[in-house]
Amino acid sequence: MKIASALMCFKRPDYLEETITSLENAEEANEVNWYVFQDGAENKLTGEIYATQEELDSVSKIINNSTLPIKEFIQQENNISPVNRDT
Repeated sequence: MKIASALMCFKRPDYLEETITSLENAEEANEVNWYVFQDGAENKLTGEIYATQEELDSVSKIINNSTLPIKEFIQQENNISPVNRDT
């Protein structure tokens, strides 16, 4: 029986690469259908930019080059995640 798992990523390609590498080295990860979601850089309501295009492109490259059984890679046009600006 296969299970599905969601991987949320944004602008930290270094951490994502470590995570993907670790998952690729775990035999059990090949039994999972992976769904990857990447948030966009700009909040369309405020106009604030939370990531550079370079960061987003790096994340995309890591996902697209992965050997994990990724079923879907969804890239949001806009930033839709809540951001805590107080921390």
